[in-house]
Amino acid sequence: MTPIKIDVRDLHSWMAIHNYAKTMISCRCRYLRYFVDFAAAEGFERSEDVTLELLASYQQSLFAHSRSPQARRHVPFLRYPGAAPRARGPVVLLVAA
Repeated sequence: MTPIKIDVRDLHSWMAIHNYAKTMISCRCRYLRYFVDFAAAEGFERSEDVTLELLASYQQSLFAHSRSPQARRHVPFLRYPGAAPRARGPVVLLVAA
């Protein structure tokens, strides 16, 4: 399991511990898995390596996907959930232990 997948799993556990709705947890983790797959295809394996450029590229791929006749399964987001808000530099997934 790659470090970014471990972070998503930890986020899943954290949300369950903090009584988030099961449907919200499953949807959030499903959409994060789509992003993790995209990031892995781009060569990103760690949360610390995720950049704003990668997120912009992901949003562009979502836009291109939404214009295709394929079923829509992706949801765009402006920044990586739980990320520290920064104008520049790497975006880091923050997961409470």
